[in-house]
Amino acid sequence: MKYQKLLLFFFFITFCTNNLSAQEIKIKFDRSTCQLNENIYVRYEIPVEFKYKRDSIQKLDLNQFDKIGGPANTYSATTKDKTVTSYQTAFSYSFKAITLGKQKLPQLFVLYKGQILKSPETYVTVVNDPSVKVESKFKEYIGGHLFHISLPFYMRKTSGINSYSAIEYTSIENNVFGSVIYETKENLALSGETYSSINDFCKSLVDDFFEQQEKEASKPVYFTKGLINFMETDVSYYDKERKQKFYYFIGVAETKTTFYTFISWVPIERKNTFKADFQQILYSIKD
Repeated sequence: MKYQKLLLFFFFITFCTNNLSAQEIKIKFDRSTCQLNENIYVRYEIPVEFKYKRDSIQKLDLNQFDKIGGPANTYSATTKDKTVTSYQTAFSYSFKAITLGKQKLPQLFVLYKGQILKSPETYVTVVNDPSVKVESKFKEYIGGHLFHISLPFYMRKTSGINSYSAIEYTSIENNVFGSVIYETKENLALSGETYSSINDFCKSLVDDFFEQQEKEASKPVYFTKGLINFMETDVSYYDKERKQKFYYFIGVAETKTTFYTFISWVPIERKNTFKADFQQILYSIKD
């Protein structure tokens, strides 16, 4: 069926200027100046989902570059209330310049639903002079994450409860334990997980935490305090190893940048004694 691709690419060349979609391909690259025969890495981002083989047909105009590697494909989707609202497909390549001077980066053309999507004309400077300092583009990132919570006077920080926790707390004499786990929205998006709301984030939280264990859970309650969205629910669970029933308070706080999950627990008979304090720990979040 190779002739079909040839016909489609003929369609690309003949009608390219008249059938461009408003959703063109975005291009990202790692440097604006490169040495001759040096690899340059380029990523093409397309805001669509390719459902059919016909849509995935691509044409790469190399211009004054050789293709060294690629394409490496990645795909992500954004959801809202269990419905996908947007998609992104990306193709990554490595190229090597073969001609000096100001050169146009390779252009990607993709057929999508009968329309041609193309990357914009983008230029880099190619040199062959070791004395010219060639620098990659850099973007500043912040490592780690700072937030604040308040604990009752009878609790103290501890460790060893959960390896994923950012902070853990306990009151040994009261048999009370708890932890806070956070996930920034930026890191979730990088891993392909995008949540449109706290409801979307929490929909499988309890089931994921207790996995296949038998449990009783109340209906989640959602509300907003100031600029922070909250969810809280009560869960009771019988621990077969300790032969004891425990009460778990599970809360989630959504700030502008981050989802925080609070998990506090105590023997079931002491639920009414400590639940209010568990709630106040959740409401104390600041970032």
